[in-house]
Amino acid sequence: MAKQPIVSYDDDRRTVVFLKDQIPKWVAIGGYGMLSLVSIITLPHIFPPLKWHFILVVYALAPVLAFCNAYGCGLTDLSMASTYGKLAIFIFGAWVGTHQGGVLAGLASCSVMLSIVAAANHLMQDFKTGRSVCFLAFLWNLAAINRFASLWNLAEATT
Repeated sequence: MAKQPIVSYDDDRRTVVFLKDQIPKWVAIGGYGMLSLVSIITLPHIFPPLKWHFILVVYALAPVLAFCNAYGCGLTDLSMASTYGKLAIFIFGAWVGTHQGGVLAGLASCSVMLSIVAAANHLMQDFKTGRSVCFLAFLWNLAAINRFASLWNLAEATT
């Protein structure tokens, strides 16, 4: 029988608080599906060379690349979102072809890919800096309490 690691009360409480408030998976998947459906319907009207199946492929590839980007950002603080966007320019531009508006389709697919992949990067940065922001807020409140206490002592000393 394997030994269970002893988890402190603080670690257990952090885990409970972290996992307590979650968005249901059906809401996340349904929201992504609705957003992609709106994009699949509207973007071909705005950019005629960008057909609906190109946008469908972008929305199918984007979560995989977003995960890779968030993981890499978590390890290195570097965002590869622009690189994934350039990759989309080349892939979809070549897929459409030069004479059928491949440049416009590549740039439009790049913007869709970039917005999805960059959002994952921003969420990872917010997640990483959340603890330091809480600590800075604690220090700020501590400094404000000290200023208030010193003003209170000054007011009592003058009366």
